Amino acid sequence: MHKSTIFAISLLLLAGCATAPESTITPATTTPTKALPAAPDLTSADQTAYDNAISLTDTSFCEKISAVEKVTACKQAVADQKLLNEAVAQNDQSLCQKISREDMQKACTLKLEAAKKTSDQQAQAQQALKGQYDSYSQLIDAGKVEDCAKSLSDPSFIANCQATIITNQAISAKDPAKCDAIKDTISKTDCQKAVAAAPK
Repeated sequence: MHKSTIFAISLLLLAGCATAPESTITPATTTPTKALPAAPDLTSADQTAYDNAISLTDTSFCEKISAVEKVTACKQAVADQKLLNEAVAQNDQSLCQKISREDMQKACTLKLEAAKKTSDQQAQAQQALKGQYDSYSQLIDAGKVEDCAKSLSDPSFIANCQATIITNQAISAKDPAKCDAIKDTISKTDCQKAVAAAPK
């Protein structure tokens, strides 16, 4: 087994162990935000209709409210809820300003700020992970086991880096005993198999 093959295998193992791959980075959630406005002085049935209208952003439930004077307020609340959901889904601050209730405007703004902070943190994590991958590749090429712990911070990267280098050395020396330096049992067994399968 060639050194490049061992390196490729180790990268596949890392893909399962490492966190925050690019595909995991997600935009602001599009799940409807159910910030139910207060609806005082409603009967139990009317309150249920009101809550359904807000939760489902469906004004047809407003029509089921028996207190006629509350129907308009219900429809406005539904409109505000739709704007809040759209603002979060589209990450659009301007939609927050169209909400009629000041408290919901503030809630909308806070949700967008939280979404941006989360996105920034994920981008930073992705960049850090990329740096780990780049360092990992260089360390494997250098072939110095002791440098893995010095240059990498993620435990899974360190362990795989060390195991890969030791495996490469064992294959080159055609000496399965060198695999004993690997702490992880599975990686040690893989190393021994690789040595056995290497051309004599």
